[in-house]
Formats: sequence, C-alpha cells, structure tokens
Amino acid sequence: LCSLCCDPWAVSNRWAIFVMIHFTPPPVKGPDDLFMLFRHWNKRDVPDAGFMVDEKMDGFRAGYWRGRDGTAKLWTKGGFEIQGVGHIAHRLAIMERIAGEPMFFDGEFMVGDTLAATKRWCETDWKLGGENGTLHLFDAMPEREWRAGGCDMPLEQRKARLVALHDEAEASLS
Repeated sequence: LCSLCCDPWAVSNRWAIFVMIHFTPPPVKGPDDLFMLFRHWNKRDVPDAGFMVDEKMDGFRAGYWRGRDGTAKLWTKGGFEIQGVGHIAHRLAIMERIAGEPMFFDGEFMVGDTLAATKRWCETDWKLGGENGTLHLFDAMPEREWRAGGCDMPLEQRKARLVALHDEAEASLS
C-alpha cells in the first residue's frame, strides 16, 4: 500500500474541484473548525492569473496533530482518532523529524477508492487488525502556527515544503 500521496498540483475532472483560500481561520470553536475552509468555485470567478486548486477526494478529511495526551495521531474533521493507520503515522513522524518541529498535516484519508470503504474501515474494519488507507496530503504547517489560528506562509510555499518533506522522507526509507 502507498500510505501517502503528495501531488499538490494534480487536478482531475472526476470530482468537483474546490479552491483552497489562503486566510487566517477564525478561532477554533468546535471539531468542525479544526480545518481550513473551502468553497465551490464558478468559472466566472477565475482570475486571469488563475488559482491553485486541489482535487476533492471522496474520503474523510483528516489531520495529523497532537491530542490531549501529547501524542501525534491522525484525526477526522469531527475530532475522532483514525485507527489502524500506523503506516501513515510512521511516515508523517519522519516528515516531522525532517522539518525539525511538530507539524500539522492536512489531507484526505481514503481506503480503496470509495467513501463507503473508508467509512467501513474507520467504523469497524480496523478492529479486525492490520493497517489500511492512504492519506492524500494537500497542506502542512508548523503545529504551533496551526494552533495559533493560521500561517503567514503562502499556500504555494507550504505546498512546496510539503513536497520536499515527503520526498526526503521517502528517500530515507529506501
């Protein structure tokens, strides 16, 4: 299994495309406020210079950060820990060590290529043992900045850093 997919420039017509807007998010009020927001785009809204988009995957929005016990784990947008993903957590931990600081990674967690398979894994199948899933990463920032409400680094630079962290981590495993 490939445990991480880090192709921030990929765009497909299979799914609706969403724009990631660079902004400082409001303070976290509840689990649904844990991740940056997105919005649908309309072709009439595209500036002449264009803008960066990410493919909308059909999985669970997931983030990697430290919970109350101080251990970094993969969490759903709703604040539930995703189980049976040690292979993903291992690679993200390597990327953190390379970054030299605790990181917040943002992506879409999928098992197979359907929402139903992902949902089944997260709710019951992980209890049977083993590990499964792919985390399609699309953003990262230092965890301290994420906890403070955002990052001043432009999205393009964050994506370039994410690709570099991913590539160096993969190289260290071979």
